[in-house]
Amino acid sequence: MVSAGVMVSAQRPLRPLTWFVAALIVVVQGVASSEPLFVDVGESSGLIVRHDNGMQGQFWLLEVIGAGGGLLDYDDDGRLDVWLVQSNGADQLYRNVSRRSRLVFKRVDESVLSEPADGYGVGVAVADVDNDNDMDVFLANYGRNQLYVNDKGRFRRKESGLELDDDWSVAGSFADFDGDGLLDLYVVNYVDWSVETHKVCHDMAGRPDYCAPEVFPASADRLYRNLGEGRFEDISDRVGLSSSARPGLGVVARDFNGDGRPDFFVANDADDNQLWLNQNGRTLMDDALLSGVAVNGDGEAEASMGVSVSDFDRDCDLDLFMTHLAAETNTLYRSSSEGWFSDATNQFGLGVASTPFTGFGTHWIDADNDGDLDVYTVNGAVSRLQEQILAGVAFPLEQTNQLWINEGSRFTVTTDEHSAVGRGLSIGDIDNDGNVDMLVTNNSGEPRLLQNNTDGTNHWIGFRLDAPGALIMGATVSLTSRQCVTSIAQTDGSYASASDHRVLFGLGDDDGRQNLRVQWADGMIEAYDSLKPDRYHVLRYGGGAKRSEGDSL
Repeated sequence: MVSAGVMVSAQRPLRPLTWFVAALIVVVQGVASSEPLFVDVGESSGLIVRHDNGMQGQFWLLEVIGAGGGLLDYDDDGRLDVWLVQSNGADQLYRNVSRRSRLVFKRVDESVLSEPADGYGVGVAVADVDNDNDMDVFLANYGRNQLYVNDKGRFRRKESGLELDDDWSVAGSFADFDGDGLLDLYVVNYVDWSVETHKVCHDMAGRPDYCAPEVFPASADRLYRNLGEGRFEDISDRVGLSSSARPGLGVVARDFNGDGRPDFFVANDADDNQLWLNQNGRTLMDDALLSGVAVNGDGEAEASMGVSVSDFDRDCDLDLFMTHLAAETNTLYRSSSEGWFSDATNQFGLGVASTPFTGFGTHWIDADNDGDLDVYTVNGAVSRLQEQILAGVAFPLEQTNQLWINEGSRFTVTTDEHSAVGRGLSIGDIDNDGNVDMLVTNNSGEPRLLQNNTDGTNHWIGFRLDAPGALIMGATVSLTSRQCVTSIAQTDGSYASASDHRVLFGLGDDDGRQNLRVQWADGMIEAYDSLKPDRYHVLRYGGGAKRSEGDSL
């Protein structure tokens, strides 16, 4: 280790972006819109808190990472509430008390959150960890992580075995790794940094700046086995994680190889990504290199931040989209029927326009309910931007976000007019109108609540799964009237954030009744037929018509 005060050359130099910006203008000019697709109602709805990263002018790496947020229905009233992660201070939970179309949020008091979540917060993960049908909250912190157990709308902090003092955790993903009916937890850790080991880095002009992660030793991720009653056991050594330390920032749990068990894909910053295949609930094996997702199509490891997974091309297999550092592209890994992934970024027009930006939060969304999956990216720099330094911006890392519209063979991009140090992205239908809305969290800034402003001409259908948590996370919902129209119930992905686990499908101009099948996380398959569109349906475990395991979804 180099002691504090030693000069270290910058690992992420400022790059000239003139030609990148010119290319972006060309792309954006090809997209016309009379009204914005999303409208920011954060302030008007009551979300007026500002994130505080505690910066003191020392350029601590910790300052540029957070913070995430979460969408969850904590009180089971059918409306999504908002959890906002705070770094220098206590997290804040806002209850959704909306009536009709106007969104209104009220901050809860100690009667709901009796013990303040006052760690240095980075990320949040949400799931029903004790199978009581209440959504619980895991907080990924710098320092001691925290678990808040929900008991009928009241949270209590639980000493669970997830609390470790020496990790810098960023994100978590819940999945039943060992198939015992309880949700286990994969926690992504970043690097071994502290105030004592802080180093001084500089940009290409010799100005002090934030260091790159390569300057510090990487930390190993952890896997915790759920023992029941809110208690967890660290099994990282047993499954093979402890010997593979990389600077992780994002994670998703999905069954990537079709064996019925959840695997974990980890997005690493300036290092090879990892695809941990579940070996019968006993160990993990990294298959990223052989599967084609460790590095991009040029064979280079990228600075990966956020990750989202879906079958965007409707060919019945899972694809990955990842956000990266400026001067790199965001990357689309398209899966083949043989289980291999290929870098299809430029093929679908997702490369050039993303290069000026550093992407963090991201999600596949059907923004206009036309049945095609679009993608949204939240952007914010990690090295100070010269023009903002000269303009006197207090935290000169501000960038604008991007919406990528799926046009079939390519994506076209529009850029938000609002600039901030974007980090987290959570998605869900916050006003229950059948259109996906978004919560964007900003480092050292106010959150944005982006309400979907589409005209409602396209139809939709949504589902809430009613079952213990271990049966919901990873459950697959498929519309049988359409080829490969499938969604997986999960709250993970993006960056340091948690999303609504309800499933929502855009139907375009199809206003007919829909047939669907659900494969629950334990493998049971049920059919639910002749369901009306333009409304939400409750799918109860055991309430559908049974199908055999060999019955294709």
